[in-house]
Amino acid sequence: MPADVLAYATRLLPVIAPGLAAPSSVRRAAGDLVVRRTDDPVAEAAAAVHAALDRDGSVGVIVADDVAGALATAGVQHAVLGDDGDKEFDVRVDVVPVSLAKGLEFDHVVVLELAAVVAGEGDSLTGLRRLYVCLTRAVTSLTVLHSRPLPPELAR
Repeated sequence: MPADVLAYATRLLPVIAPGLAAPSSVRRAAGDLVVRRTDDPVAEAAAAVHAALDRDGSVGVIVADDVAGALATAGVQHAVLGDDGDKEFDVRVDVVPVSLAKGLEFDHVVVLELAAVVAGEGDSLTGLRRLYVCLTRAVTSLTVLHSRPLPPELAR
């Protein structure tokens, strides 16, 4: 995982795993980390995905809410993980519900509305742990898009 992405995600560790030492990245490149507030994260997600598709590798869009329709409208071919329909193996973009993100990795990750990820769980500690998992799926780049305030641990 890129050093910049790991440093961002480890801001959550004092709350979600007190006493756990922060991991370090063995990658020589810092990687790409973009955290952007926007009025319409779903619309911005399509632009972020198009930018990621200009680079090599897989793209994961991790969301608490459905963005598949907006991506389709923007002309982004994608598959939705967990969808029981036909499996698409020839697309580079996967829409991933936050509940299915654990264990996956993508070259480029776009995460929408971090506050919604946290709020989607029964308590904030579980939500922050789920958020840590989502943020640590990126191998090369992470783009965070949000309109709602970030969790305080990540707002600085």
